[in-house]
Amino acid sequence: MPVMPICRQPIIDHRGGTIVSLHVTALTREDGTGLRAPWPYGAPPVGPDALRLTGALTAQVGADGTAEVRTLVAQDLAPAIVERPAGTLERELHRVFVPAATQGPTAVHAALLLAVEDWDGTTRDAVAQDVIDELAPTLADAVGTTVRARLKDDEPQGLTGGAVLGGSIAGLRDTLASWPREDFALVQTSLLVPAGADAGALAQELVVTGPAQDTYRLRVEWRIRHLPVADDVLHLQVHYGDFVVAEAGGRQTLVANRPRPSDWETFGLVRLGGDRVALLAPNGDYVSAAGGGGREVLAVGDRIGEWETFRVEEVMTDRIALRAFNGHYVSAYHGGGRELVANRPVRDEYEVFTLHRP
Repeated sequence: MPVMPICRQPIIDHRGGTIVSLHVTALTREDGTGLRAPWPYGAPPVGPDALRLTGALTAQVGADGTAEVRTLVAQDLAPAIVERPAGTLERELHRVFVPAATQGPTAVHAALLLAVEDWDGTTRDAVAQDVIDELAPTLADAVGTTVRARLKDDEPQGLTGGAVLGGSIAGLRDTLASWPREDFALVQTSLLVPAGADAGALAQELVVTGPAQDTYRLRVEWRIRHLPVADDVLHLQVHYGDFVVAEAGGRQTLVANRPRPSDWETFGLVRLGGDRVALLAPNGDYVSAAGGGGREVLAVGDRIGEWETFRVEEVMTDRIALRAFNGHYVSAYHGGGRELVANRPVRDEYEVFTLHRP
């Protein structure tokens, strides 16, 4: 089975569904003396004492789906940790979109490869990719088997919000046995999501033994959240003709620089009552005016709050303006070609968007 490229944001269909995502939320280190503290112990620079993470993420959506294996882009966890207090972090590793019409359960598995300390950059990254390529068929077969087994269960056994499966997929450690043991530590986590699962979060602590018998505890969290059915599906065109894009589907600032619309330029409009609306980005995040307005507009919200709520002003047929929580208008800086900002106190041509429908 071919391994797909590094994990990318999924494209939702705006007809409702569920987002299943995997996050790293904390990391601690316990040395031989029993001292346990957020890792790394000291402030940056971290130097060679780094935890490098890569892996393979496998998902089968529904009974009729096909198990797909994707590579997790190799990354150093240290910078995110030292920027936050008490060793906590919030890093999303992967997400899967489950359409509302999906029949049967969804299974998601993560095989995470960690190199503790003295990771030799791109050389080890390439070795990790070789490992993932070798693991791919085993991963896909095992996840597919999980879904088929679940379909045979006559009783749901009270499983409404998903369950961390806990058990490892057989064969992975045997595959890794041919690689030098000090290169990688393997941890696994799986989630089974029944059709119609409740929204929520399920956490799991993954323990890794590193050099000098230091113990690293990686806290991961599976999250399930529901997406509404969009009341309208739109492309937003700015004054000089460019379309608004959520680059890579979302998780960053919106920019108005696309000459024609495609998936990343498609937004779902959710009516909240009166003149209030929310916008769903292609990856299932909500469009948010940072700080409630006065700053950039991003596709990062996991729920609808004040910053994700906009007031619509109809300028004329299929032309609208959007006002953020602080009352300022969303503007295409200089009429297009740049980022969107919510910092204009009055409406002019740069604050008007023409609506197109796919």
